[in-house]
Amino acid sequence: MAKISAKNIELKDDERIIFGTDDDAYMEWDQAGNQLEVSTVVSGVTPTQNYHLTTKYYVDTSVSGVQTIFGSNYFVAEDAAQTDTTSITYVRKLRLTASGVQAGNYRIDYYSEWLHSKTSTTFGYKIDVDDTTTIHETSFTPANSTSWYTIGGFDYYTLTSGTHTFDIEFLSSSTGSTSSIRNAKIEVWRIS
Repeated sequence: MAKISAKNIELKDDERIIFGTDDDAYMEWDQAGNQLEVSTVVSGVTPTQNYHLTTKYYVDTSVSGVQTIFGSNYFVAEDAAQTDTTSITYVRKLRLTASGVQAGNYRIDYYSEWLHSKTSTTFGYKIDVDDTTTIHETSFTPANSTSWYTIGGFDYYTLTSGTHTFDIEFLSSSTGSTSSIRNAKIEVWRIS
């Protein structure tokens, strides 16, 4: 049974405070679940302190104008097939053409697997943006000529509004050896 003490209403576990002439609603402490249960909607006011509970209206109006940028403007291209070259100048393996790009800062991820036919020459690899800027370039001499190796990474790049291209290109350092590439992928997304 409820007890009034020092301006408090004290209830034992699983006892209720009933509201309304027809027992319309109740408030109860659930000891087993360690929670306060309220059987009806609770209305509130606009919060003014960090620890205040908030209303649905407050949340809806506070976030309605927020625009999510991170992860927006997502573009991807991939090509799993193997491509071979003996060219000593860069050959395009994969091109991502991104249309409708919004101005901002972007993350560019790239990944490929490569193989080179000789251990005495090198496999060359680069990532270009808009055929004008190389954001990554490297070359590798394989430990053996039968194993596939992986290469991947990312870079941050500021883009203007419009259409942009992103290329994975590769070469062989000698026309007497073959460079191969497969499972190429480029992902681009806006981060700010």
